[in-house]
Amino acid sequence: MEPETKEDKIVTQTKKNRGKTILIAALGTLILTIGLAIGILLVRQNQQIRERAATPTGTVKVFLSPETKTVQVGQTFSVNILLDTSDRYISALTLDLSFPYSGDTPPLAVNDTGIQINSNLVVNGNWNFPIKIVNSENQLFQIRIGGLNSLSQGYKTTGEETVATINFKAQATGSVTLSFNPTTTKATDKSTGEDILLIPSSAGYYTVQSSEATTTPTITSTPTPTPISIPVTTSTPSPIPAPESGISLPTVIGIGGSILLLLGAVILAL
Repeated sequence: MEPETKEDKIVTQTKKNRGKTILIAALGTLILTIGLAIGILLVRQNQQIRERAATPTGTVKVFLSPETKTVQVGQTFSVNILLDTSDRYISALTLDLSFPYSGDTPPLAVNDTGIQINSNLVVNGNWNFPIKIVNSENQLFQIRIGGLNSLSQGYKTTGEETVATINFKAQATGSVTLSFNPTTTKATDKSTGEDILLIPSSAGYYTVQSSEATTTPTITSTPTPTPISIPVTTSTPSPIPAPESGISLPTVIGIGGSILLLLGAVILAL
């Protein structure tokens, strides 16, 4: 066996160094991949925590009024969104409502001009609502309203206050359930920046009926037959002649004959 030369030692050492480099690179790639995966997972969890809204321990409440309504196709009606901050000051409010529907046409329709913000909030409450979005796709009708408050202490309501009014128009028969999205509906606390909205329990149940008038049976009065006058022939009794005064001719003849017979009998008797 030939002794290992210097060149052989160099080649062997080079192969060993190359193997170590490949191993280190593989380990580094593996560690980087694991770190990236962990980082993405943490970011997603953090994002979910930030987006989580409407907590069971929240104090701010939102309502719909009225919660039930029945209309006919072609009619319009209004739904108010009420807010009660329960003595908490808020700096922002996001209202996200929707209802699913079947078919091509949703039973209710509204455009962004059909969303009216309470003017008292804008004038006296220093609110600005730049977001008023209406969208209908994939058989889901969505309404999104977002506002910011510029007061240094934030804003709190006095009991229940109307935030906005949605003017709906009935355009197809059917029933809908309008509800708040508990994930994207939020009320931001002024001091902490946390969402303090209680999970909304209020929902609207609205029914659209056909506009065709219901056929009501007409009561026809039966004409009363007009009595026909049939002339009745009444026989007028012949007037009974009143007895004449004095002695009638037959009476005279009878009396005269009787006297003659009496005289004849007397004469024969003599």
